[in-house]
Amino acid sequence: MKRTLLILSLFASYIADAQLTQANEPAIGASSSMFLCDSFASNYAGVTGTGVTWDYSNLVGYFGETRTVEVVDASTTPNTAAFPGATKAFKLGTNITTYFDSDVNSRFSQGFMFTEPSVGDVFVTFENDALTQVQYPFAYGDSYTDPFDGSLDFTFNMIPINESVTGNAYLSVDGSGTLQFPGAVSVTNVIRYKSVDTSYTNIPFVGAVDVVREQYEYYDHASQELPIFIHSTITMLQNGSPLSIVGLVLSKYPTDDYMNVGELDALNTSIYPNPANDVITVNSEVEGANLTITDQQGRVIHSEAFNQTTTIGIESFDAGIYFVTIEKEGVLSTQKFVKQ
Repeated sequence: MKRTLLILSLFASYIADAQLTQANEPAIGASSSMFLCDSFASNYAGVTGTGVTWDYSNLVGYFGETRTVEVVDASTTPNTAAFPGATKAFKLGTNITTYFDSDVNSRFSQGFMFTEPSVGDVFVTFENDALTQVQYPFAYGDSYTDPFDGSLDFTFNMIPINESVTGNAYLSVDGSGTLQFPGAVSVTNVIRYKSVDTSYTNIPFVGAVDVVREQYEYYDHASQELPIFIHSTITMLQNGSPLSIVGLVLSKYPTDDYMNVGELDALNTSIYPNPANDVITVNSEVEGANLTITDQQGRVIHSEAFNQTTTIGIESFDAGIYFVTIEKEGVLSTQKFVKQ
């Protein structure tokens, strides 16, 4: 009888770990130091189902770079007034913060903020109709869509922008299985929570502006309430063409290979104009290097030898985001530009 009870207890524990509930929702004070990784890593959007493997064994990190992922009291953050009704803030370092509250049935988001290099802090608030982030309990195979209504606030060319937004979100637990990390670290019984929300607005003299946030959170509830791996991408579009992309990949476990931030910054690479229509000019301090341009799928579109400056015609490129990489003796500098 005791053996049967033990088996039932373990089974019940597994079922509880394999879903999102209010009981395992990260509480205020939850904190984890996570390793900053290459934001160009695949998000494995197509790897879904039960018993799947997400293979990040070749993930590359930034040496010595970590970010704190934590849940804090929303009232202690400097921007709490922008998100009325929020009691908690889920912070991914200083880059992305999501504001929310919850009850026994659901988790609700009042919006989020992120830092975009060219415009600074961007606020997407759901003050008129909050987004239902999770409906408890939320397990593999569960999914739904939810509308939201609020505003978009940022500064563009020194002009404050504040416009109403409407949008829809798609939420799901789309996979369960094994998450592989560098160093032969393998974590089983992981579930993946996927959220995609798109905010739509129209800005005078600018046109239609959309903000698309796609985030994957991997949970191992046997070890901690917070995710053990996060892949987040926020894309701003103007009239359907990408304006900018902010990516953040964080891992609980370290990587074996690194991109040295100091060496990358030392190359002082710049691209202008950006966005561009016909040509771009690339400047850098490096000589005797190789230059490649890749698209978002990693395909090489252009390559050439590089010495400090070059002008490249991009008339034939499709509209979208591209990446210019300058490489010399293993040191890389990658910058993105937008083809309009």
